[in-house]
Amino acid sequence: MTQLQPRRNINRILEDLPIDRIASMRDAEMLCDYVGRCTSPDVRLQVWDLNVESIDPFLVKGFASNPFALNALQKAAEAAGCSCDVSFVQTFSQADAFSFGRVVKTECPLFLTREKEERLDTAVQNDPLIVLRRVECRALVHAPNGYLGWVDNSDYRTISREEWTKIISRQNSIAFFGDLRKEMAGIAKRFLGAPYVWGGVDESGIDCSGFVGSVYRQIGVQLPRDADQQFAAGVICALPGIYDGFREGDLLFFSGDYGGVSHVGMALGPHEFIHARGENGVEITKMQEDEQLMKSFLLGKRILR
Repeated sequence: MTQLQPRRNINRILEDLPIDRIASMRDAEMLCDYVGRCTSPDVRLQVWDLNVESIDPFLVKGFASNPFALNALQKAAEAAGCSCDVSFVQTFSQADAFSFGRVVKTECPLFLTREKEERLDTAVQNDPLIVLRRVECRALVHAPNGYLGWVDNSDYRTISREEWTKIISRQNSIAFFGDLRKEMAGIAKRFLGAPYVWGGVDESGIDCSGFVGSVYRQIGVQLPRDADQQFAAGVICALPGIYDGFREGDLLFFSGDYGGVSHVGMALGPHEFIHARGENGVEITKMQEDEQLMKSFLLGKRILR
């Protein structure tokens, strides 16, 4: 049985297409489901909620966290002999796509669906929420840990982006971890110039997730090995276009050209980060100076809490 997992290479996605051509709505729905499972396999962390509107032309509507995953759907449709119109899909890739809330109840349950079919997680009083969609009396939100779920609108109050950023900036004992964060920045900078080697974990050769994992390991924290696994750790501290909450040691996650989580770096503050990539190996990047890379930024996570 083929194992479906986040895929960095579009060729791997195309190798196992479940159909040869789109001849019916069922074919189109099967293709959308397959691409979603390849590029956004954990619906607790990323949205992939597409509906096929028609097959002639092949048109989809809905919502997706990662706009790059839609590139994979278009490539898959081409391989099946048609083009796919994704222009009506809303993606959460810009600062103005988000609104924010703060839990006002003792508990705020998160459910898999609007119909409250399955409870996934629980936010607690004063937790900040990232609101992605509102439908009638409920909303699809990110809890602080990144989990997605539907909540009742009465469980939270709306807050401004500025208030959300202030909460993120001062939460998680920043004063307590201040010296440790500076130490982490120093450890990370010792790797500058180390060559990029897939699967590497030390100065002789290192990849992006191996790099952040090595820095954290030196302060006694063990992270999962790969970027998509690290993506599930910590609490959200930044979003596309909203970087003010970043502190030293926070992690930045990026999409590949066809979805998934393909790259990770470590913040040195709200405006720059250090990471291992490509020909340059470990380097420092200023966010405002690499617009192309920042277009693929998904979100930031804070591990030190």
